[in-house]
Amino acid sequence: MDAAILQAVLPEIREELTGLPVTKVELVGTYGVFMRFGGSRKGLFFSAHPELSRLGLVDTPPALGDPRPAPDNLTQPLRGGRLVGVEQEPSGRLARFRFEIENARHPAPSLVAELIPRFANLILVGNDERILWSKRDFTGDRPRQIAAGLPYETPAADSGPAFADLDEPTIRARLDDGDGPLHSRLPRGWGGGPKGHARVFEEANLDVAERLAALALASRMPRPHVGHHEETESAHLFPADPGPIPGWTIEAAASANETVHRYYTRREEGESQTKLLADLRRILARRRTRAAKALRQIERRLDEASREPELRHQAELLSAHLTLARRGMKSVMVPEFDGSGDVEITLDPKLAPKENVDRLFRRARRLARGREESEAQRAIQESEVAEADRGLASLDPPPAPERLREIASELAPSVLAARERGARAPTAEPAESQRRPSLPPGFQPRVYELPGGWEVWVGRNSKQNDDLTHRHASPRDLWFHARGCQGSHTVLRVSSGKGEPSKDVILAAAAIAAFHSKARNSGLVPVAYTEKRFVRRARKAAPGTAVMMREKVVMVRPNVP
Repeated sequence: MDAAILQAVLPEIREELTGLPVTKVELVGTYGVFMRFGGSRKGLFFSAHPELSRLGLVDTPPALGDPRPAPDNLTQPLRGGRLVGVEQEPSGRLARFRFEIENARHPAPSLVAELIPRFANLILVGNDERILWSKRDFTGDRPRQIAAGLPYETPAADSGPAFADLDEPTIRARLDDGDGPLHSRLPRGWGGGPKGHARVFEEANLDVAERLAALALASRMPRPHVGHHEETESAHLFPADPGPIPGWTIEAAASANETVHRYYTRREEGESQTKLLADLRRILARRRTRAAKALRQIERRLDEASREPELRHQAELLSAHLTLARRGMKSVMVPEFDGSGDVEITLDPKLAPKENVDRLFRRARRLARGREESEAQRAIQESEVAEADRGLASLDPPPAPERLREIASELAPSVLAARERGARAPTAEPAESQRRPSLPPGFQPRVYELPGGWEVWVGRNSKQNDDLTHRHASPRDLWFHARGCQGSHTVLRVSSGKGEPSKDVILAAAAIAAFHSKARNSGLVPVAYTEKRFVRRARKAAPGTAVMMREKVVMVRPNVP
């Protein structure tokens, strides 16, 4: 937001909110702050986004995520304070909102919105002009330090004439000096740069100096207009009416704040889609890499399992020729059953001949079981690679916004859910069901309720996992854990529903276990389950470690109710 736009929106804010008390301060998304005032249906929204910084009156918070409580060091100095002043600082891109609060530690705090590209910020300043809170901290090897507790310093004003003071000869002289595109020869404050007004006029084959000068003159009484490119659907915000531009539609809303809000809402939606696209590509690429690595490990296990017939044959040969072996021997030569030659069999010298036979049979059985499981795991990982490839192909070229959301919902629902809640990473926790008063004292796991009244308990850490499994779960409860990765212990309480849990209930509980594991961003996750009575604490193992027997495995997509 440039200085002329700011000059247009501040009078409307001043008229609407001056004298009203602050009733609530909320955070919205990663960079946004939304303030509500008693006596007004409109709120004040600030964004410290590096490329989309803005402020203005809005009816509801922008759809950048669910609003959440602001930190105490922002809300406490402002709570109950009345807005008494709205000023545009001499540097142009700064606005200061002054408040008055009776009987407060900071009786006259001010909120400073710095709408500076790349370094946009929102700063709460208290007594002695010291910083109480800042949306973005800037410290280190910098001439201007921004952090709580430090004195606040106003940034230096832009050098040279302001945009509204420009005339055509001044602009034309600057354009004649230098090479390259015309828009690159002008400072950003004059409408230059890759996203400035000059670029729009230049691409429309208009006289850049003439049109910029006319726009500068009109911006002395700013009224924001939004231009929409008819082919690319891109948008541009002008401080005043830029006049007709070939290929563009120019419009303005009833108020400056409404015009600005419409423009930035569209830009924020586009930026959100770009971020979602990048997140999906990164997650799918990571998922494919992980599945390909697992496939290589599975192939190595299958190669080893191919020795199962050989070991079984050696066990049978040794069993038929026990008299040739003795304790202490490291190997023995025994004849083939058909007399075609001799076979050397490696022995454990500490074991008797019969014990070596049993050992070979056990190894053969273990390899046979491992082969069956590895073949099942290979099919799973091959499906995972194929799904990741299909997902990556569907993102190139970038799909339309609705189609992008469909792909995200299908392939990475946790990422989409996290963005809708305003989270920064696909690792945010969902809001589980309300705590149950029937829980044991001092034990507060995550609790989910499934259709039919079935309850699922999930441990929050290693200690809780241990307590859940070995102290609070009943023997007939079903115990779930994602296979092959770290995760929370998950228990389906069989006493919470009627009769036996259905297949749908078991799959829903398994999906919860998969979500609370390291595989939460995978497409399909193998989850093992068994009755709790078949789960044992490993001897001398760390808390939260368990060994399960008589397990069954289901394939589910990570999800929570």
